[in-house]
Amino acid sequence: MLVWPEETIRIGHDTAKWAHAGSNLCLDFHGDPMTAELVVFSDGNHHMALLEALRHFYEANPEGGGIFYATTPPGPVVRLLKHGSLQIGNLILSVKPHVFIAPPQVLDNLVHEGYMERHWPFMRNRGNVLLVAEGNPKSILGIPDLARKDIRPIQSPKGTCELQRIYGNLKGHSGPRRGSFGLFVR
Repeated sequence: MLVWPEETIRIGHDTAKWAHAGSNLCLDFHGDPMTAELVVFSDGNHHMALLEALRHFYEANPEGGGIFYATTPPGPVVRLLKHGSLQIGNLILSVKPHVFIAPPQVLDNLVHEGYMERHWPFMRNRGNVLLVAEGNPKSILGIPDLARKDIRPIQSPKGTCELQRIYGNLKGHSGPRRGSFGLFVR
């Protein structure tokens, strides 16, 4: 079983925990929705950056109260917004967002259906990005490098829309296409 890191805004906060491997896991819901004064719904593709951004926000505004955020694919948080609640196993979560981060077509539908008045981008997607180890020790410079025997790509689970989008972008390209892929060195 994949060991999932604890992701919380309030580092060192003393809260009772209970977990059992393989059950009762709600890894895409972060914080306490009952005490949160800021609620963020976000598609999960950038949850690591969201965690860091919300930590900085909390540190700069500690008097502002708690933060609750969800990092699921858009579907579950859209259902939560539309129905007012979402059942996760035996837990029922009822919370409304102050901020909703999702692809433009999802937000356009929410505007069209009257769930929000408008939306505007605060960042832009630059296409697919290759994440490599610090210092890029394998010298990965583009898509052709992923076929080398010493490279082990890790990707989204089979059948996810993200993986299908990546395959669609790669189809028919034997090399990197300028502007379509970035290299992020961590």
